[in-house]
Amino acid sequence: MLTSFSELSCFYINARNLINKMEQFEAWVQDSKPDIVGVTKSWSTSAVLDSELALDGYDLFRKDRPVERAGSGVLLFVKNELRATQYEFPVDFPEQAWCYFFRWQ
Repeated sequence: MLTSFSELSCFYINARNLINKMEQFEAWVQDSKPDIVGVTKSWSTSAVLDSELALDGYDLFRKDRPVERAGSGVLLFVKNELRATQYEFPVDFPEQAWCYFFRWQ
């Protein structure tokens, strides 16, 4: 169990179409067990279900490109035990996913 924020392990990937790499991505995450995984250029759209992107043990936060064309979109996977909550910034650039969580003992 995570005892301090200094122990967080994070991973970032520019996926360039995660759906085509989901099996490899899921295997890497399950093997490495990072606390937080950020993905850019997910290429996910409203046609892609959350269940197609889900990872066991992780909460998914996503922001797809607002127009239906390939490219862009971001995903944020946070371990369930961190009990993250999505946070929305009122900004002009829509492709960003933020969350917050509180430290517990």
